[in-house]
Amino acid sequence: MKRSVGTIRVRAAHRSSRLSLLLHIRWQTWVALIGAGLTLAGLHHTFYLLNTFLMSKLQMQPRYVQDFEAIVCPTPHGQDRCQFLAEVRYLSGHPPHFSILVPNTAERLRQAFAAHPWVADVREIRLTAYGSILVDLQFRQPQLQVLLSDGSICWVDQDGILLPAMLFSDQQVEHKPILKSVRPVPGCSAGQRWDDPVVLQALRLVKAYQPHQLHWTGDRWQLQLDDGRIVQVYGTP
Repeated sequence: MKRSVGTIRVRAAHRSSRLSLLLHIRWQTWVALIGAGLTLAGLHHTFYLLNTFLMSKLQMQPRYVQDFEAIVCPTPHGQDRCQFLAEVRYLSGHPPHFSILVPNTAERLRQAFAAHPWVADVREIRLTAYGSILVDLQFRQPQLQVLLSDGSICWVDQDGILLPAMLFSDQQVEHKPILKSVRPVPGCSAGQRWDDPVVLQALRLVKAYQPHQLHWTGDRWQLQLDDGRIVQVYGTP
């Protein structure tokens, strides 16, 4: 069956009209989706700015602001708490007041206390129901006293960390060993490891023999035990 030229032209025009209609609908759909996306993005940005503004206002309300000096924590070797907290703040640069609503507040406090040379570990930071902040600390303990070339005495802990200068009571240093071999003044600061090979070897011998005194002669160690016996250990530091 033969189709007339007029019929073919009508059908072609009909198809072209349907294609134009589909393209128009799809274009309107894309425009609507883009508009909805931009609207949502604008709302999200507005809510973000509003939340940031409200949070900044909430953070500075007095009931959420803490004084650093009000933190409850143990102190090293009976040191005054206010003095200890002042040292922590000085060494870490922590502000005197802070909001508990600020993100990473606990981590910032942990870093502040960890900066103090007496602190070996920050075990826990806890906010009580009454709004107080409790910090649980583990302190370094004096393990070995060392005679220095300038006539003074310094202390290190079991890991060779140089401890701050402090007057210890007889009870605190009772039965603690002393290295009689005079050592140069440490080139490190308190809270840092003193990489003196004689000191580090002495700490290993203290752990193994628990001597009262140690002396490095240059080719061997002389250890005096609590019962008065002398033990000689050969080897280099």
